[in-house]
Amino acid sequence: MIEKKDLHDELFIWLKENNLPQPEVPEENKYYFREIAVGWKALSMEFNLKEELSDFVERALKRLNSKASDLFRKQVELNFIDRITFDKIIKKELVYKYPPIKLNLLKFIDYVCVIGNTAWIIEGKRVLNYEAVGQVNVYSYLFSKDYPQFSIRKAIVCKESDPLIEQYCREFDIKVFVKKYNKHIICL
Repeated sequence: MIEKKDLHDELFIWLKENNLPQPEVPEENKYYFREIAVGWKALSMEFNLKEELSDFVERALKRLNSKASDLFRKQVELNFIDRITFDKIIKKELVYKYPPIKLNLLKFIDYVCVIGNTAWIIEGKRVLNYEAVGQVNVYSYLFSKDYPQFSIRKAIVCKESDPLIEQYCREFDIKVFVKKYNKHIICL
């Protein structure tokens, strides 16, 4: 059985290798992010990565290679807080500003793909299921509150599908990408 982290790594790599979502858009016009925190506004919290952790940002930019540095620079510009940065640095800084219970309520989106002014909120699962549908809907809602400058699109990437849930996804404009033998199926 594949562990959750291995599955999420595999699906993330597969998304990027297949230039999904929106394969008609060149890869160089996309930014892919992992495990982005959402729920800040819903919990009445504010955090600006660039302003509040400028020393950390500068040190990180010096350590990273040019491609990773460009991605991190974009992450800082968008004020996207990933789980690793949150757990190792931000949570410690914010514990003096907000009760720990609030910080523990934040949710983490598996993948966010930014294409221009559109943000794709993508949930990764082994099997397309109700949980994935619920998560992508809630995460999209929270993301739209935190980052109102984006138009939101929703997707689920999985290894196995379910035709009934696919039908629901088509009806409610949730794209489904199914990884099978290095091919993909897109539910329209």
